[in-house]
Amino acid sequence: MLPGLHVKGQLPQLRVDALPAAGRLSGDSLSEGLAIGAAPAPLGPLIAGASLSPDYGIVVTMRAGIELRLGTQDRLDEKWAAVAAIMADRQVTSLSYVDVRVPDRPAAGGA
Repeated sequence: MLPGLHVKGQLPQLRVDALPAAGRLSGDSLSEGLAIGAAPAPLGPLIAGASLSPDYGIVVTMRAGIELRLGTQDRLDEKWAAVAAIMADRQVTSLSYVDVRVPDRPAAGGA
């Protein structure tokens, strides 16, 4: 699907119902792809994939199993900045999700 692209490691997985005839994503798959593409470079290799949740909107799953609940594709830069700040916090030693649907008030939890 990505001729000429040389990749180290694994690319995140995006599930699509059918390959787009025009060669471009649309709809939910496009939103998920844009969310992954907006991730800061250091976090990119840690992303396993993305999906759409009826409760949380776009959910990016990290290879360690942590769910990043992004909501809509609005304000992705701010949402990823909030995710990065939480994940860089040395006092956070265990979590299962980070909810940044409202990036000004991120929430993290689980074990």
